[in-house]
Amino acid sequence: MSATGLRRTRSQITDLWDSTVGKKIIVAVTGSILLLYVILHMLGNLNSLFGNGAGDARVDWYAHWLRDFGEPLIPHEGILWAVRAVLLAALIVHLRHEVEVRRSTPDQATDAPLVVLVIDGWEQFTEAQGALDPEGVVDAVLAILRDGSSVGVVGVVAGGRGLLQPRWSAIGGTTLLLGAVDPLDAALVGLRLADVPRDPPRGRAVRLADRREVQIALSMAQDSCEVAAHASRGGTGRSTDAGQPWAWRDLPAIAHRPAVDPRGADGHHHDATPGPTPLGLGLGLRAPSHEVWRWDPSDIGRRLLVSGPPNSGRTTTLATLALSAQAAGLPVAVIRGVGHDDGSQAKFGSAAVLSTRDVDQLVELRQRHHDLVLLVDDADQIGDDCAMLPVLTEIAELVDRDRGLVVVATNTASLAVRFRGLDVDLARRRTGILLTPERGDGDLLGARLTDVPPRLPGRALVVARGDVTEVQVFTADSSG
Repeated sequence: MSATGLRRTRSQITDLWDSTVGKKIIVAVTGSILLLYVILHMLGNLNSLFGNGAGDARVDWYAHWLRDFGEPLIPHEGILWAVRAVLLAALIVHLRHEVEVRRSTPDQATDAPLVVLVIDGWEQFTEAQGALDPEGVVDAVLAILRDGSSVGVVGVVAGGRGLLQPRWSAIGGTTLLLGAVDPLDAALVGLRLADVPRDPPRGRAVRLADRREVQIALSMAQDSCEVAAHASRGGTGRSTDAGQPWAWRDLPAIAHRPAVDPRGADGHHHDATPGPTPLGLGLGLRAPSHEVWRWDPSDIGRRLLVSGPPNSGRTTTLATLALSAQAAGLPVAVIRGVGHDDGSQAKFGSAAVLSTRDVDQLVELRQRHHDLVLLVDDADQIGDDCAMLPVLTEIAELVDRDRGLVVVATNTASLAVRFRGLDVDLARRRTGILLTPERGDGDLLGARLTDVPPRLPGRALVVARGDVTEVQVFTADSSG
């Protein structure tokens, strides 16, 4: 074969290897290896039922035979370690290419079955690799956990203090501290002593994202009043007496607004009287209960900051709050930059949508409606010389007296480097919504983020009085 033909053959092999078909072949081959191991392992365990000396003695003989096989030509336990290496490599390659196949075919990935990787004892797992390049194995597993969560390949990892290392926070997800939390572990993840339960019952844990206590469901044999306890301090736990155990559910990537009605947190209708205090403004679904998170001004104040990078859902968040306020019978005004001609004004329903040039119109609205809900988009683009800025500042200062509301949306990167502005003033109040946040973004609101949610449009962390709540913001659909 000529050199040109050899290069062509290599190129074809490389193209097949990198293609979806090639990845599916790899998934099939590695899956067959794992299935073959399960069959052989099952046949080996049948030694406990058949043969001379059936029972524990027979199993012991089989276990010694696996370790001594091939001696002295093969070192003691040489076959076992070879099998472990092959199985580990097959598992990692299988899962890695499964993730790549699902990411390349998102339509099929939505219907694909959930794949769960369970590792019980992370430290023991890493130590057991020995000479098998433990760092390479760790990096490969972390890559699978990081990239697979969005396509249905998820992981459940149990371990000790090694799971509190910074590299674990980079993959996102949820971290639970079970049992009696060591003070050193609490300090490593930024927990206060008040957040750590004293003498916790079996299955009780602390969720780092919002420092709430959760109760892990126990087996039926262990089912007791402890299991029927609340899953959180806020009383959102589910009792097993209802026949449905409490389950962790990830927030959806898109949360559609429910039918609009002015219902309070108690689920009953209220009169749409001026002032949203008895109602709360629905923003989105909270994790993990999937209940509607409502902005209650009587609880966290009447000023709210919305911070996020471009395309994170800042305008959608404002539009959702605008529709919720209108459903409660409140007047709404939206301030947007002069250049916003993208047709998205329809998202705000019947709200008065003004530009930064419409100073007189805003003053007139404010004089007619002291309880005005004022929403400011792209506050970072409002300069000190803008005629609208003094009016916005005054309205924000008077909302407590007049029972109005002010929401200011800004770019996170701009907020972090400026010392003046309407958005900077609101950030000092330590209450706001962080859209698709990074770990360091919590510093803007005086909160330490131990876990960050997936980077999805509308996925946010609500920071209020030091508490952090994960929320998926509703889509701005005025039709309900």
